[in-house]
Amino acid sequence: MVFLNYLINGISLGSIYAIIALGYTMVYGIAKMLNFAHGDVIMVGAYICFFSMNGLSSLFAPGSLAALVVPALAGTVLAMVVCTVLGITIERLAYKPLRQATSLAVLITAIGVSYFLQNAAQLLWSSSPKVFTPVVSPSAKLTLFDGQLSISWLTIVTVLVCVAIMLALTAFTGRTKMGKAMRACSEDKAAAQLMGINVNRTISMTFAIGSALAAIAGVLFLSTYTSLTPTTGSMPGIKAFTAAVFGGIGSIPGALLGGLLLGVIETFARAYISTELSTAIVFGVLIIVLLVKPATFMNESGLCVGPMMRFFKLDPRNVFVIHDEVDFPLGVMKLREKGSAGGHNGIKSLIAHMGTQEFPRLRFGIGLPRGKGEMIGHVLGKFRPEERELLDVMLGKATDAVLYTMEHGITKAGNIFNAVQDH
Repeated sequence: MVFLNYLINGISLGSIYAIIALGYTMVYGIAKMLNFAHGDVIMVGAYICFFSMNGLSSLFAPGSLAALVVPALAGTVLAMVVCTVLGITIERLAYKPLRQATSLAVLITAIGVSYFLQNAAQLLWSSSPKVFTPVVSPSAKLTLFDGQLSISWLTIVTVLVCVAIMLALTAFTGRTKMGKAMRACSEDKAAAQLMGINVNRTISMTFAIGSALAAIAGVLFLSTYTSLTPTTGSMPGIKAFTAAVFGGIGSIPGALLGGLLLGVIETFARAYISTELSTAIVFGVLIIVLLVKPATFMNESGLCVGPMMRFFKLDPRNVFVIHDEVDFPLGVMKLREKGSAGGHNGIKSLIAHMGTQEFPRLRFGIGLPRGKGEMIGHVLGKFRPEERELLDVMLGKATDAVLYTMEHGITKAGNIFNAVQDH
């Protein structure tokens, strides 16, 4: 149960990182800039909530339901409003004039805004640490398995808020007019402007949403780590940027996945390795991800796999490749120890850059396009609804095949998984 407790704590922390990362990834996806002042917006939101809660708590009877709920909700809402206005102001004054400037100029400006906010907070509220009152009492816990597992309600609220934000953003970007405008600006600002989209307003809205999310994240983060100073937002902001990179910066689902991954890694590193080294481990993982993360398309896979293999001095026989196979119908997969590319451009690239055909692979059947369908549209398209059930089965078998190969070798795995196929 100890492991499960750590996992839950990691998911909770990761949910906070995910909310912050969503702000980073939305701004980058549309404005193509890294707003390193985002972490300090978190700090401002936390201060606003802190003073609001302290001021309102005296208006209600101590221990009453109103005293527990109203200050927390009002403080959070006020923090969101203030941070939204702050985000729009920063964008208008600092970033909008640099719309056509170099990325270096924008980056330096973002760092300058960050230091400005930190020093302004120090002048306004002093550098003395303040004890933040959690919006949900950490002592309130949900107990399971006869007391062996306890989950704080703060953790539950944090995860639920993260999921709700993720669903709301997905619906907003996919179904609303402003959301579609954001997607259009992300693809091509010039084309979006020609279509009548107000690019400046769209970017301002993106900063507004990201800053509001920063306020929520600040309140949840300080509810867990209660020491509030003018530099409080710096490290969570940097870690959230790391989470955005993990998941693919510019991707909303990727921000969620990256945040959760980061939170779990940090929690387990703190629990099983070293509290002092947990942050270093997180950034070490980031370095590894940046080193091995593909920076090209599948047809040029060898450009990243070949150098990675040589850098880590990997035997090609220990590089396991999984690829689609149009020569097999969906429902058929084959494990192969070595062989030619068979017309697959990605495998051709791997062979060219690895210098050998002798690497194991799993060929996953997707079938040929129907009728006069183009191969590119077929390979990059979505599976039809009637194929989903079989696809789920085959993905499960493919997972089993990979795990069995890692443990027993590809020859034994091939004897088992190549023998019986679903059609």
